[in-house]
Amino acid sequence: MENIIRYDNDVSVIIDSDMFLLKGWSFSEFLGDFHLAALRQRRRHVRYIWNGLVVMRPAAIPGLNEMNWHGGYVDAVPVDVGGNLFHWMNKYADRLRFKHIYDSGAIEARADNLFLLPEEVRPLYRDEFCIQILEGAVVHYRKGSNYNQMGNDYHVQKSRFFENLINGCVSGRFSLMDFDYQWMRPCGMEGE
Repeated sequence: MENIIRYDNDVSVIIDSDMFLLKGWSFSEFLGDFHLAALRQRRRHVRYIWNGLVVMRPAAIPGLNEMNWHGGYVDAVPVDVGGNLFHWMNKYADRLRFKHIYDSGAIEARADNLFLLPEEVRPLYRDEFCIQILEGAVVHYRKGSNYNQMGNDYHVQKSRFFENLINGCVSGRFSLMDFDYQWMRPCGMEGE
């Protein structure tokens, strides 16, 4: 952020290392007239931007140099990376044009959203994989660091599922459903 993005006059993207593009995606077209597109997190009353996928036009962002991506505590609430953006978001809520990135939520049978996966890969999917699909264009592996201490067999099967999903989408053998984009009010506005 300090060494590269703040000097960018076009579009910058922050993306987790365990995310994979499933099709071509013009970040500039996606962003349109918005300053920033991201998912929001919440810890009690503290709302902030999740750092996993952020699309932004730095030159247009109000108070860009005041963005604080650090975690820690905000109003005595423990927050992770990006938590201190809470203050920046509130300060610039009336000037920031924010677009919410559509998140499928964790894909799982009990969430009744397996239909989001192509039929060809559904048999390979297990609820404990807990993946996300963002904007119908990005798949998030999630928990790749194995902090939840799953066995080797788990990651072998999950990687096999991912390989099939990614290769199938990239080759055009199948595609994900088209999602309706969800538009949100500027950050910090009530009733979002």
